[in-house]
Amino acid sequence: MGKLNQDPTQAQTKDNRFPQEFPRILDAPTFDLSKVRSTIPKQCWERNTCKSIFYFAKDYSQIIVTFLVFSQIIFPHFSTSMTLSLITWVLYSTIQGTLMWCLFVIGHDCGHKSFSENDFISHFFGHLSHTPLLVPYHPWRISHSLHHANHGNLHKDEAYVAITRTQYKEISEKWPIIKFFRYEGYLLGGWTLYLIYGMPQLYRGHFMLSSEIFKGRSETELNQVRLSLTLWWSFFLFLIIVVPYYFGVLSLFQYYVGAYFVCGGWVSLVTLLHHTHPDAPWYRTEAWDYQRGALTTIDRDYGVLESFHHNVGTHTIHHLFTRIPHYHLKEANKAVRPILGEYYKLSRVSIWQMMVKIWHQCRFVADEGSVVFYEPAN
Repeated sequence: MGKLNQDPTQAQTKDNRFPQEFPRILDAPTFDLSKVRSTIPKQCWERNTCKSIFYFAKDYSQIIVTFLVFSQIIFPHFSTSMTLSLITWVLYSTIQGTLMWCLFVIGHDCGHKSFSENDFISHFFGHLSHTPLLVPYHPWRISHSLHHANHGNLHKDEAYVAITRTQYKEISEKWPIIKFFRYEGYLLGGWTLYLIYGMPQLYRGHFMLSSEIFKGRSETELNQVRLSLTLWWSFFLFLIIVVPYYFGVLSLFQYYVGAYFVCGGWVSLVTLLHHTHPDAPWYRTEAWDYQRGALTTIDRDYGVLESFHHNVGTHTIHHLFTRIPHYHLKEANKAVRPILGEYYKLSRVSIWQMMVKIWHQCRFVADEGSVVFYEPAN
């Protein structure tokens, strides 16, 4: 591969605190998806329903065991001290919320139909995975499919889309609360607000059939949405009425609310880390295509957590080919990396350092230009 055309502004935006990690490539790839696909071993495309159900059962078992250990042993043992009770609650919420996030990834695979070749089985386990996490499965599946169909498209993407300098100035002046949850408070409540309202510049929520994300959908899909919303509301009412009535409001907060927000924090964090980077381009529609969009994705190794949350850090190959099951992602990724070359992005910056880098360097993109990169606020 010859020398690639790179963004000439990168030298102007260089900040010694945050060294450049990847080349800012402007050229479209010379390879095509068919060539990339041909290098992937045949077995990577095989969707094993039994294996997928095993991972589903493993995640559910971990959640149940964690609940039993804390409710029957740890919480009673440390209940005599308010300080120790608070520490154990934070510990429980962190562990349980992380395990709930792992279960969310199983539902994510169901939404992509990489869980099983049988759609009914995928959707059945998708509901079992997402409804207890207060995620409306089919509405989320539809909006997430829009993200994958338009990844990296500044006008059409669905997941943590970059905003322009003008939009940034507008929300800074008129909507400071939106700005807070988009940046500083994103991990705290960004996921919940996204489900309710959509991204700030899109306002496409998941709970109303009149939402933009459902326009043009078939009656079959709309009925699927109705089913998911019925199950969501049923579980939500169970949580806010039945659980407090029989077990008390404190139990709801102790065992669910904290873990729910940790789970949502993981969804927000992983989305941010894989789709936000000062060296990753955003495309306006005239310059965008599916492959260029997919290659804006950043991979990351989460260490010991990688196997727990089902190889979610191997994200680029997932965006290129969504039907590959999570247990085949690493093998498929290894096969395609030689072809992707400099278009492949694997971040080795720690999560904390990357969050600081994003906070400083990824505020908005230029109002004009077919290929743009994040810029700092000052």
